Order: sequence, then structure tokens, then C-alpha cells
Amino acid sequence: MRQLALLISACAVLSVAVGEQTVSHAAPELQFPWPNGTSHRILGGVDQYGNPYGGNSYNCGDHTGANLYAIDFQFGVDGSPLAVSAVAGGIVLVASVGYNGGAGNHVVIDHGGGFTSRYLHMQDTFGPGITPGATVSQGQIVGNADNSGFSFGTHLHFDMRLNGNAYKPEPMSTLVNGFDLYGYCTGQTSPYWVSVVPWVRNLLANPSFESGNPPTPWSTLELPPITQAQAWADGTAKSGSWFLEFNTSVQNGSVYQDLTQDITNEVPSAGDSYIFSIWARAASSSQCIDVNLVLWALWGTNESGATPFYNICGRTWRLLSTSLDVSFSDHTMLRAQIYSNVRGFDYGKNLDVDAADLIHVKHKNASFERGTPDTPAEWSRINPLNGTLNWHRYMDGTAKSASWFLQANKSNGNTASIYQDILIVSSPGESYTFSVWLRRAGSGPGAAGWSLGR
Repeated sequence: MRQLALLISACAVLSVAVGEQTVSHAAPELQFPWPNGTSHRILGGVDQYGNPYGGNSYNCGDHTGANLYAIDFQFGVDGSPLAVSAVAGGIVLVASVGYNGGAGNHVVIDHGGGFTSRYLHMQDTFGPGITPGATVSQGQIVGNADNSGFSFGTHLHFDMRLNGNAYKPEPMSTLVNGFDLYGYCTGQTSPYWVSVVPWVRNLLANPSFESGNPPTPWSTLELPPITQAQAWADGTAKSGSWFLEFNTSVQNGSVYQDLTQDITNEVPSAGDSYIFSIWARAASSSQCIDVNLVLWALWGTNESGATPFYNICGRTWRLLSTSLDVSFSDHTMLRAQIYSNVRGFDYGKNLDVDAADLIHVKHKNASFERGTPDTPAEWSRINPLNGTLNWHRYMDGTAKSASWFLQANKSNGNTASIYQDILIVSSPGESYTFSVWLRRAGSGPGAAGWSLGR
């Protein structure tokens, strides 16, 4: 269990609300390359003659060069299932049947930012919809392991690359590391690893617009030529090689991405909190563009989070972010949406966006949108000795995000705290981040904050 706690150590008034997150596009959060809840291992050992056997792992056998961090996972021979799944969301680059220089039947997925993953030696029938150009979600079935190509037994050869070079695929799922400790070259058999969804992951597909033009699954709400969007690669992208540029001839023209359960493996429900961020700039150094960023929970009782207004000027990348605290449980999808020309002054001006990120914040009611005036839902407090911690939810138009914030003070005594407990399965080597925004609630000592738990 992890406890998120905000300590109040002065006789001060404190206001709290969910805040912005500084996010840059990074490596994708990886799940093991097999479906959620199933398990596989790396086989290693010594036969009756003392000869080593098993699958190759890092820098072992032919795993050199761009294959330096490749891993041979055991499939089928030990009775384990054959299904292979995507380690992260992305766009299918290759789905090829044949010998293919020894790779056999294989799939390659582009995850944006220069990251790709490869799944080799599979059966000649891939998963439903797995064709070049198709969008895949994390954990989606891409095919079944087999013995095709240059292979000496049913297994999955898995590797990742960054801009064509070998990339170490760590951590996976529950932050598993150290795959080089197992396999043929060490003679050690690994434990069976269960595939689980990573603790934090970007829910968006093609977040840095590296695949497709216009990049899928991003869309414009208005059909061209009303709103026009195109990917560009001119050496100035915030992440990877490409960015998206769009303009509109109507007020509040937009680009967006819809995320349904089959894409994210989750449905937004009451109490869930999300953060959506993206980098933006004007395409011209002499122009300014009015922009809104909105995150929606749609169908059923439609709702949206905060709608921050940004005036984007010049060609310097700027991070935009918004949040959503979900209040209802009848939704079927999320929509991440970027609006341009929001005041009607910027018709035809080009807005560039890149490195989008959407995360499910792990604690509930992160910006205090739910609860009674005197009690925010999901949060608790610890009173100081010989004193009282007072708190109250306010909505006065000054919240950092969405509509509400929490204000607190203590009457007397020593340190008091506001906290929320989160039940998780933790593993050695994991790390967590908790942050709050603070401000003075009056002229005296004090602070206000909003929390982000990852």
C-alpha cells in the first residue's frame, strides 16, 4: 500500500487542487509481450552431457549489434499459451509471412519517438486486424509464437530498437529487470513472469505523430478543408522526427483522439482522474494562436475536465496540460482534444503539436471535484495532537484545475496531514512520484496545492 500525504506543519491555511505535470515524451511503458495474466520465462540449463542449452538473452549467441538486447522467451513447449501481444500501443510497420532472412513470420510495431518492437518466428496467421498501418493497443494480440524462419524450437524472439539501434526493453510490467541473468549463456532459467499492465502508461496511440499522414488514429472534428492536419518532419520536432500541424477556418476547430475500452483496456468511472498534456507552438515566429485543451469522458453523462486557455506565440515549444476528475460511471470512452482559434481571431493560422501524453492518475478525486463542502471524497485527514485540522472544498473560479480546490488549516498542535491510501502490489526497484501545488489562501503564511500520484 502506498500513502499519499500532504503535511501541514504551520498554523496556515492551505488550498489543494490537481495540478499540471511536466511531461516530455519518453520511452513507452512496457508490458510483457504476452496477454495480461499469462506467464512465460527464459529457459536456461545444462543437459546430461554438461552442455548449456536454452534461449539467448542479451549479448548471447547471435544477439549482437541491433539485436544486442533481444530475448528468446519460451512459448508452448512447457505447456504455456502461444499468444503474443504488443508491449505498448503503436502502429504496425511490418506484418510479413515467410523466411525473411531468418526472422520468419514476424511483426514490427512503431511506438513513436523512434521506438520500435519486433516479434519474430511466429505462425503465419497474425492477430485480427494486424496489417501494416493498423493501430494496436498495449496488450493486443498480434499473433502466436511458432518455429518459423531460422529457429530451433517454438519461442518468441523479442527485441526493441531506438532509431534503429539496440534498446534495452526494461523495465517490463511490474518493473522487471535483469533479463541478461538468464538463458543459454548463463545456464539459468528465469522465474515465470506474469504479464500485467504497467503502473503508468501513455494511453494515447501514436502520441508523437510518427506514423501516417495524416497520422492515425488522430482525427479532425471538421472535415477538410475546414480543418486541415498534416504531419511534418523538418528537424524541429519536440519528440521523434514528426509533429502535427493544423489550421482551421472556423472558431474552435480541433484535432482529437478517441480512446475506447478496446484501446485502453479500461473504462473511465466515477473517481478516476486523468492528466492530458501536449507540446504546442505557432508555426510562424510572428504569430500567436488561442488554444484550449480538453479531456472528455463521453457517452452516458458526458463530462469534461478543466478547459485551460493558452495564447501560443512563436516557434518555442510550450507544454499544455489539463485534467479530468470523472464523476459518473456510465461512460464508454475518453476523448483528448486540442482546439485552435478559440476566440475567432486566428483563422488559417497553423498550430504545431507534438509529444502528447495521457495518463490515468492512480489516486482518486485528484482535484477534489467530488464530495460534500466539508469532506472531499476519497481523502482522509489526521488531526494534530491537541488540535484540529479543518478543511473545506471551495469553488470560486481560482482553482488551478477544474472547478474545486481544498482549503485547510489547523487550530493548534503539531503537524497534521491530508492523505489517501492506494492499494498496489509493489516490487523492488519501483519508484513513485507525488506532487502538489501550493499557494497562500490569505495574507498570512499558507499554501495551496494539487496532487499528482503516479
